[in-house]
Amino acid sequence: MRGSGWRFKTTEKQDINTIKYKPLKGSSYIPLPDELANTKAIINMKNKDKECFKRCVTRALNPRALNPIDIHPERITKDPQKQAEQLNWNDIMFPVTLKETDIFEKNNNSISVNVFGYKNCVYPLQLSKHYQQETIIDLLLISDNNTNHYV
Repeated sequence: MRGSGWRFKTTEKQDINTIKYKPLKGSSYIPLPDELANTKAIINMKNKDKECFKRCVTRALNPRALNPIDIHPERITKDPQKQAEQLNWNDIMFPVTLKETDIFEKNNNSISVNVFGYKNCVYPLQLSKHYQQETIIDLLLISDNNTNHYV
């Protein structure tokens, strides 16, 4: 060995591991796990498109969503659809990734969105940096191994 550093003459083995990056994003309806459905505390919008984020946000902004006498709050009605038209959805691609929730907040600066995950317990996936906004929406991103869905 000369000098202060080491030099390798050969490499005996080299492993390269790769994985395809698939960001978390909500898609179309999946049922809630029984332990969450039994709480009766979560509205699981029954969307057939890939816009569950939009459906959940507008349901949360609709005062009827908080009315406990609603028989089917999971149904997509005209009120939330009209309210969705009043929000700025520029640069949002559906299904919505966690990164795009930041874009939504910037487009609609009076709304902040927190996203939580669930696997035997609720845990934060992304907390809003705009926590002092007028309106705070908490969403849960559930998964059935093939599909993710905001509720």
